[in-house]
Amino acid sequence: MARKIKKGFKRHQAGYYLVHVGRDHPLANGKGYAALHQLVTVAAGRPLLPGEVVHHRNGNPADNRIANLQVIPKSTHHAIHAARQPRGQRGRFGNGR
Repeated sequence: MARKIKKGFKRHQAGYYLVHVGRDHPLANGKGYAALHQLVTVAAGRPLLPGEVVHHRNGNPADNRIANLQVIPKSTHHAIHAARQPRGQRGRFGNGR
């Protein structure tokens, strides 16, 4: 669930800023919002290709400076975040029983 900050902006529960861009925008979700970090990356001249995501290098989803954003394949992004997840006794994520 997202929390409204001011008109046209929301902050997602995971900390990402969302901007209302309209439902017809290529980066928009079903409600017409796009993630600010994606918009910043595209505005800086780097379009997102299928299978790519924008990663926050310092792990702070509210830090949308170009220097903190990195376009990487989804599989690499998953591996980065999976490595940070604690694993249980059997090597599983979550409670890992």
